[in-house]
Amino acid sequence: MTLRDLTIREMIPADIPPLLKIERVSFPVPWDADMFTIQLYLSKYAENLVILSGDRIIGYISSWYGYEELHILSIAIAPADRGGEAAAMLLAAAVKRSREKGCLKAVLEVRVSNGRAIRFYEKHGFTQVGRRKGYYFDSGEDALILDKDIGNGIDRGKD
Repeated sequence: MTLRDLTIREMIPADIPPLLKIERVSFPVPWDADMFTIQLYLSKYAENLVILSGDRIIGYISSWYGYEELHILSIAIAPADRGGEAAAMLLAAAVKRSREKGCLKAVLEVRVSNGRAIRFYEKHGFTQVGRRKGYYFDSGEDALILDKDIGNGIDRGKD
């Protein structure tokens, strides 16, 4: 798979079944179809993008807008397609779109045990700004709060 083979577009309801497959292998507590449907319903306040390799969905990003902030809720890539540029492309697309809507900062929570995700976000300019004790109800695990300035030409890292 090359970058030329990858395309990003807005999520539609027909995307939910393949996204559920990616969810189940990506997260201890995966989103269900209703959660994706709610995200699509909130499209005025949310950004929901999918990335395709050819005509096959290989990942997505879901986020909310509010108070000049992009809050990244979830990003996932199918296991066979991890390690390339798909996640970086999704993140860059979401950041670009949020800048166009006036967002100045991107923020997210990530499990303290998810070293791969933490390294990914740090590589793309996010820094730790806090910690939420017992954030994940399934395990009681803490979450790190990461953020990145994205507005007014401020960019601490690559998109």
